[in-house]
Amino acid sequence: MRTTIDADGSPRGSARERLLAAASDLFYAEGINVTGVDRVASTAGVTKATLYYNFGSKEELVAACLRRQLDAWIATTSAMDHADAAPAIRVGRLFDALETDALNPEYHGCPFTNAAVEMRESAAVMAVVHEYRDRLGALVRAMLGAGRTDAADAVVYLYDGAIAAVKTTGDRSHIRRARDAALRTLA
Repeated sequence: MRTTIDADGSPRGSARERLLAAASDLFYAEGINVTGVDRVASTAGVTKATLYYNFGSKEELVAACLRRQLDAWIATTSAMDHADAAPAIRVGRLFDALETDALNPEYHGCPFTNAAVEMRESAAVMAVVHEYRDRLGALVRAMLGAGRTDAADAVVYLYDGAIAAVKTTGDRSHIRRARDAALRTLA
């Protein structure tokens, strides 16, 4: 979990940023539905009233956390992708980045999938989840080039499947096998 308190015991950053950091960590590690707003506020070093002043509801807080995670995912994938590389290299790097994430002992799968499972009825949350899905599909289509929609869909399904397999089994080798299957699909 990120530290939201400086060494002298004082809160670090704006209340909004501390709330986003605390909520993101807690929701990802423990789940959205089981993590109450009292716990988020306490971890962030603010009052529950400050949480509601900044976000209005837990649903808005979850959506803001996902937006923040989406922005970070876009920055990470943009940094690792090189448009001049061959499609197989680009797709391989996407799976390599996933494998690196999964090596973290605090890996709990895809935060967007997790949120979709827990908050399917929330339009605000699902809007960010759908944007992630759209961005992932667009990224893979860009990697493969025009006319490869079926192959791009297959790569996305393999990517999703690898995440689910690692989350349910704890076996990270699923990512390598999904990567290999994706590269065979491109051959």
